Amino acid sequence: MYAGLLHIKLYVGGQTSFRWSLDGVPAQVLSSSSDCSSELQGPSQNSPHVASKRDVNITKLTITSTDVTLQIAGMCLVAHLFGYFLPTITFIYYSCYISFKVVLFLCAVIFGLLLSLKPEPYIIKTYRTEINQNIVSRTKERLSDLKYLPGKVKNTPLVSRNVDDVIEELISLLLRDYVSSWYSPLVKHPSLFCKHLKDPIRQMLFTFRDRCRKIDDVELFTNDFVVIMTEHLQHIRCAVINPAEKIQPYKVYKFLSDTDSELDHLRHLCEFLFATILPPEYSRNQQLRCLLREVFTVLVFYPVIDKLCDPDFINVRLVSYLKQLQLQAEKHRRTYEYAATYEDFIKMIQECNDVEDLQRMRYYIATEIMQSTTMSNLKRLKGIDANKEFVPQKTNKGDLLQARNLNRYLNQLHFARAQCEKRLKAIGGPDYVSSSKVASENLSKNIFMPGQKVLSMSVIMQSSFCRRYFSKFLQKDEVHSLLGFWEAVEDMKSSDKEHWHKLGNDIVQMYIHNPSSSVRLNKNTLKGIEEFIMANKGPEAFFQGQEEVYKSLESNYYASF
Repeated sequence: MYAGLLHIKLYVGGQTSFRWSLDGVPAQVLSSSSDCSSELQGPSQNSPHVASKRDVNITKLTITSTDVTLQIAGMCLVAHLFGYFLPTITFIYYSCYISFKVVLFLCAVIFGLLLSLKPEPYIIKTYRTEINQNIVSRTKERLSDLKYLPGKVKNTPLVSRNVDDVIEELISLLLRDYVSSWYSPLVKHPSLFCKHLKDPIRQMLFTFRDRCRKIDDVELFTNDFVVIMTEHLQHIRCAVINPAEKIQPYKVYKFLSDTDSELDHLRHLCEFLFATILPPEYSRNQQLRCLLREVFTVLVFYPVIDKLCDPDFINVRLVSYLKQLQLQAEKHRRTYEYAATYEDFIKMIQECNDVEDLQRMRYYIATEIMQSTTMSNLKRLKGIDANKEFVPQKTNKGDLLQARNLNRYLNQLHFARAQCEKRLKAIGGPDYVSSSKVASENLSKNIFMPGQKVLSMSVIMQSSFCRRYFSKFLQKDEVHSLLGFWEAVEDMKSSDKEHWHKLGNDIVQMYIHNPSSSVRLNKNTLKGIEEFIMANKGPEAFFQGQEEVYKSLESNYYASF
């Protein structure tokens, strides 16, 4: 352990000496006793050489002891310092070890997040290993023809002006309920995002409309649907009629074998649909198409198909629809088939004990009074006696009212309403007698607007609320385009002159050149409209056509309304 050795000589019996190291191991054995005795006795006067040798040994012993002492002191100092710095060294070691482990863990987490954020679209299971390249090439050729400019989409009506307004409102409601509901808390201005979404949606609708126009409707409904439904019903009939031991397993398509296969098939359809109708800048974005495909497949198409294919859902809907038709038929029968004669009708009112039936009869009597009063006023305006009866030219209600004695009919109606109100008060219903007195007093004070009871044609055309009901009435005869033309020209009057040419083009396309429109104008008016489109004249021809349509509505349809 030490660098030097401390040599000690021991003499045993004056014969043998041992040189021991500091750890007790003999280093050398002295065999000469004389040498030993001479060394113990010291140097003699006669031997100077021996004395000098002894001095050298003592010097060596002193030097060796000093070295050992210094080495022991150094080792003690090192041990002391090592014990003092041992906790610090241990702390530094474990700190470096733990920090290295934490850094490795954070690197692994960051790498995993980067891998998870890498877009990897869902891989659809395919049942066909070979792709028909002919179909792919033809599809690409057709897709290349379906590019629309944004300006064309904005300025061209999708179906008609009224239908476009309804579609626009529907798009706004869908964006409000299904986009803004979760997108609003995430951004500061969600309405701006929804506004930018409307143009691509309209472009998709235009593409879908043009694709549908290329379908052969006759072939689709008379051949394809008929064949598919016939085969389906034949399979069901065979499964019901045949005995149990002869029933063959019902054949279904492979993609209907389980839920996953059906979802994969719907993903195929959605992929083709979005590749067809999406605008080019969106269809090239694979991540967007994958997102839309999953949303429409899982949340739209699959639940809708599952609901429509549920027999219980279909049966419940059919039963509710039949019940609704039955209730409407009963209501119609109670309304218009009260009695065969006027005397039987009055007797039925006096014997009725149902408040709701009496209120319903009073309502229709009041409506009949209003219509008869209007017809009487129209006959006076035309110079026809209201008491004169003649054979009606048509069988609609307006012509039938014009053909009868309106004064006598109005007296019968007023008497029937009075009997109805009297019976209602007797059985505990509402008191219409006192309320009618108050109404007559208010009418005498002129607090009601003119034409409130019997609305004239001008009042109806000035009110958007009345025009809405007038349009519903005209839809029965499929002539509501007349009122649409009148409203379009009215909007043109109230708009800026900069927009007149655009609105005029829309009116011509929707109401004049449209074969399904009922607007028929004279040749001079049509010529003036064409000159306005060519920017050669003003819009006076549109205003003249509006007057012609107004007169047609008043003479042909206002009386029946």
